[in-house]
Amino acid sequence: MAADFAYYDLSGLNLRGINLSSAKLVGANMAKSVLAGANLTGADLFAADLEGADLSGANFYGANLRGACLNGANLTRANLTGADLRGGDVDQSGDYGSVQRFDAQTGLYTTKTVMLDACLANAMLIDTQFQHCDMSGVDLESADLSGADLSGAILIGANIGDAASLGAEGNRTCLDGAIFDYSAVVALQARGVSARTTYKDARGVFLKMMDQHQDWIQSNGRKGRRVAFDAVTLEGLTLDGLNMSGVKLTRSNLRGCSLRGTDLSMADLSYTDLTAASLCQATISGTVFRRANLSNADLSGVRALTVFIAGNQERPWPTNFQRAIMAGADLRAAEAEAPLFHGVDLTKSRLNLIVLRSGNFRGATLPESVSEDKLNELRQAKPVRAGRS
Repeated sequence: MAADFAYYDLSGLNLRGINLSSAKLVGANMAKSVLAGANLTGADLFAADLEGADLSGANFYGANLRGACLNGANLTRANLTGADLRGGDVDQSGDYGSVQRFDAQTGLYTTKTVMLDACLANAMLIDTQFQHCDMSGVDLESADLSGADLSGAILIGANIGDAASLGAEGNRTCLDGAIFDYSAVVALQARGVSARTTYKDARGVFLKMMDQHQDWIQSNGRKGRRVAFDAVTLEGLTLDGLNMSGVKLTRSNLRGCSLRGTDLSMADLSYTDLTAASLCQATISGTVFRRANLSNADLSGVRALTVFIAGNQERPWPTNFQRAIMAGADLRAAEAEAPLFHGVDLTKSRLNLIVLRSGNFRGATLPESVSEDKLNELRQAKPVRAGRS
């Protein structure tokens, strides 16, 4: 007969290696208890309090953990295969059904749950909160993460496999600021996941992805994979001299990045933050910077030529800065042909020796050094055929 410890106070006890298979532990208080290596297969832990407990190596196979509180628990190498961790409607404060606790007054997560190498294969994780958890090496194969919140979680080496719902349309899974490694990034990209993700060893991960991007370019899309992300963080990376033509890094954080001499032609950087980034001598022909923030960016010596796209009716594709913020940007010695500066903030930008041929400056805020005669000259000039795609 299965043990019945429902609503018992077992807090702070040393229960290392105990066999509680199929035990009834509903509402039990096991906060700060040591359950390392314990057998809890099939146990009913509905609404149990496991805050700060040592659950390392414990076996929760098929256990019911709905509404359980796991704040600050150590689940290193625990087996939660087939476990049910769906959020329970037990405590109005919201602590239950969560593996993290957020202090609204300080804005900090007061406990940190460690789930290193835990097995969550086939687990029910619907609406479970994993904010800022260390889930390095976790196995999420076939887990259901519908509505789960993994914002800020560390998932280095995690196996997301075919985790049900992750990346599926309308699943509400939150990955904002989650930290993945290369294999997980590729798996997420294949599902079209849009998340504000960051990467461990971000430069190394990005360069590996760029290898696939080069294959994509050279094979005209038949091989490799295009680098196409929304809202990624690559702040401060050195990416000088790369061929990043055609990449899509929209709404991303590239603040302070070094892109000196980089080929960004036909790239889409709409809404991206490039504050204080260095694009000196970069090629930005046909690049889209629509509503990007280029404040104090170094664009000196860039080539912003119009690309002509081949087809039944050849059409020009100019560099697009529409409504970008370029206050204080350095455009000295830049070469630009027919760029779109519609609604751009160019106050305090440096335009010394810039070569401008044509261009749309309607609604742009220009530095005082640009005269009305010069502006009219720019409006009347004709674009020069600069490239073909």
